[in-house]
Amino acid sequence: MTDKYLFFSLYKDALLKIKHLVSDRDNELSGCIYPDGNFLIKEGNKESALVLANSDFIWHSHPDGKLFFSLNDWLCIFYSNAKYIALFAGNKILVVKKTAVHEKLYLEFHKIASQFHGYNSVIYYKFIQILEIYFNIDVSTDIDETLLFKFNLEYAIYKEESNSLININI
Repeated sequence: MTDKYLFFSLYKDALLKIKHLVSDRDNELSGCIYPDGNFLIKEGNKESALVLANSDFIWHSHPDGKLFFSLNDWLCIFYSNAKYIALFAGNKILVVKKTAVHEKLYLEFHKIASQFHGYNSVIYYKFIQILEIYFNIDVSTDIDETLLFKFNLEYAIYKEESNSLININI
């Protein structure tokens, strides 16, 4: 529980500032947040944004307001070395924390990416296979909000109230 409070005190101002910057945009945005509260923003298009993975905390936005990750989002999350990931959608922010179980997955993804460098469709296929085996899922039917539980991730959902963020997890 202490980790949640430490996390929130380090990143809450940056999350609130980013929320205001992405709220009225038509394109997805992405970036990273540094422990000192500084952050980077990169603009994508209506359906995707480049994830910047040079930080322990990466984020992106969904201008359509959908507060769950797509298959491509999940693949980027597990390929990234980031510990925290945020998704801005509508008036809410989903913050996900990877746990120790994801370290082996990260290493396997990087081994596959190195082994099949230049063959993106093979890498994509292999990543999906790994996810299905690790978490006993079928990505053709299981890509929805229940993946937070199936992927063994810690998470919190925040919304803005009185110019501050409050946790609205049920």
